[in-house]
Amino acid sequence: MEHLPIAFYGCLVLFFLIALILRFFYPKNINHLVGFRTEKSMQNQENWLKAQELSGKYLLLSVSIFDVVLLGLVWLFGISETILLVQVFGFVAILVAIIIVINKKI
Repeated sequence: MEHLPIAFYGCLVLFFLIALILRFFYPKNINHLVGFRTEKSMQNQENWLKAQELSGKYLLLSVSIFDVVLLGLVWLFGISETILLVQVFGFVAILVAIIIVINKKI
């Protein structure tokens, strides 16, 4: 149980920092290492830039809201393995939703 607070808060900070970096320092050129990389986003430069801008905005907004909700749950119920599972599955759900939405917008 001692490792739970470190894991929980560490993941909150990590995902927020990743979202912040991708929002303001996204890659400007198509590449195979960093950025929102889907087949559709890599078709041309226009799709690439639009996908990077939208994914950064949506990710930062979603992660910020989700972090506040998780902190509220921890404040109400304390940290447990259940909260960590909610955290992990919530972040995965956010990423999947962002991929679906952005692929429809580009």
